[in-house]
Amino acid sequence: MRKSTALAVLAVFAAPAAASAQDFGREWLDRITHATEQERGPLTARPIEWHAGGGVAYFFDDNVALADDSQPGVEKIEDSIIVPFVRGTLTYVEQRFEVEADLLANYKLYSEVDDLNDDEERLYLRARQTGNRYSFELVELFQHVSDPAGVLFPVRVERILWNNVLRFSYDVDRSWAIEGFANYQLVRYAEATFGDTGDNNELRVDGTVVYRASQRWDLLLNLGWQDIAYQSENAPVDAWGWYFRPGFRAEVFERFQLDVLAGISHIESDYITGTTDLEDDTVDAAVNLRWQMSDQFNLRGDYTRQFTFASNGDPYQRVDRFTVLLDWMLSETFSLNGRGQFDHASAPRGDENNYYTAGLNATWKASPYMAVDAGVTFRLGDSTDGLTAFESEYDNVIFHFGLAASY
Repeated sequence: MRKSTALAVLAVFAAPAAASAQDFGREWLDRITHATEQERGPLTARPIEWHAGGGVAYFFDDNVALADDSQPGVEKIEDSIIVPFVRGTLTYVEQRFEVEADLLANYKLYSEVDDLNDDEERLYLRARQTGNRYSFELVELFQHVSDPAGVLFPVRVERILWNNVLRFSYDVDRSWAIEGFANYQLVRYAEATFGDTGDNNELRVDGTVVYRASQRWDLLLNLGWQDIAYQSENAPVDAWGWYFRPGFRAEVFERFQLDVLAGISHIESDYITGTTDLEDDTVDAAVNLRWQMSDQFNLRGDYTRQFTFASNGDPYQRVDRFTVLLDWMLSETFSLNGRGQFDHASAPRGDENNYYTAGLNATWKASPYMAVDAGVTFRLGDSTDGLTAFESEYDNVIFHFGLAASY
């Protein structure tokens, strides 16, 4: 049976110790969104397996407020942050059914800027029922976080993100299959300043017809619907639209998997500019590659382009996101992880935002139950206000060191 990739979140996160940046939990989310499904049933049954652990990480951040130090009179604020955290996982597998749970919780203690102290929680739940010809899956991803995260959340603000994902597939015969996907996401900000314009519910639902051209190639035809509903009287009006994307899934050569969907997306809104409602069309794409170059070296790359919610007064924005992940196991006890990301967002009023980040993390497994890691992350961001043409930018360097124990 074939394998397929389960992406829990497409637009909007696995080291055993801390994380590779002050965006604590970033590697945790990267692992969740790149979780790969097992082959269809029957599965290999095994009893309940659970692990628990925790640790502490130290971060030095040279720009905790992401200050635009290019403006006169604005200075960066440096700070040291202590982050204690706990982690727990659970897995249970029967021949036709499996359950997985993963919890990561932490608290941030800032040395200088006490009002930034905050707790964060992330919970991933997944249940899957399988058969010889079908698979049905439910994923719940809950996040209570406060750090910046690309152009969707470019400032440090407390928020809740809750993704509810349904996915199914059914083999009509050996050559044809149908697949369905739905992702209902809720975004809630703790601060009214952001919540008045940004609290929203977003739905993406689509269906795919699959033709199995060979043992290595699948041809795809994907059609979907998108709806963005804001939750405040002061927020922008809602937006909705559709997308159509042909594509393919292929094992191009051994250990190199490439998934491509690319087509057109249409969105519109009752947002009024003069006497004209707002609507737009763009290329909509999702590209994912996984290359296991050797047993020790793995490369993953993603590109997405789609419309999503906005929090700047516009009903939507178009976001391009590139992500590259590298995992290099130099020995049984020492590994390196690299990460790069670029986001670009553009909104109808002319707002433009860019986000860049690159990081390197090293992990040493001191014993079967203890790990040490350290790393550095660079972040850059810039934005242009479409109404005033005001430009701002920030740069940010973060160092970290962490210890973690697990059982």
